[in-house]
Amino acid sequence: MGYCTDTLEKIKAKTQEWVDLMKNGKMHMRQVWLSVDRQCWPTVGCGLYNIADPFSQLAAFFKNLDYQLIPYGWVIIICKALVQQSDRGFYGVRLSHVGVENLIECPNKLLMHYECLASLGLKLQASMDCLVIELGMLLQPLIVRCKQYLTWVTSSWLRFLWEKIDMF
Repeated sequence: MGYCTDTLEKIKAKTQEWVDLMKNGKMHMRQVWLSVDRQCWPTVGCGLYNIADPFSQLAAFFKNLDYQLIPYGWVIIICKALVQQSDRGFYGVRLSHVGVENLIECPNKLLMHYECLASLGLKLQASMDCLVIELGMLLQPLIVRCKQYLTWVTSSWLRFLWEKIDMF
């Protein structure tokens, strides 16, 4: 599948365990969505910044779990993905998209640890330096369109972050 299959499998197993517990309980619709917001996503989302897979693979990986969850929140299972991921203020379901959540978490971790003297900060600095050297263009490689230069760069966490940033 991808580079982080083991991590994704662990996250999927946690989510499937939560969905199974929710299926066995008799919960009202509000309790289901409160449980999704306060129990499921905080446990699932804590490791999303580590995942360095393409956006399309992340989107497809959790699709089955969303379809298992939707009927328990009193939503028709054939509703479109746009409705599933829209906010409740816009009459959507507000299921989190794993690819978008990953895209949110990764720059946060980069900004938090970049240029720190800790091990992770030094590794990110070295990885960014390698990215700049491999591109041979600018000191700010994340603002360059990646489609043209993606083959020039070694596969890394920053490369997948660059690809996701360029996509949006």
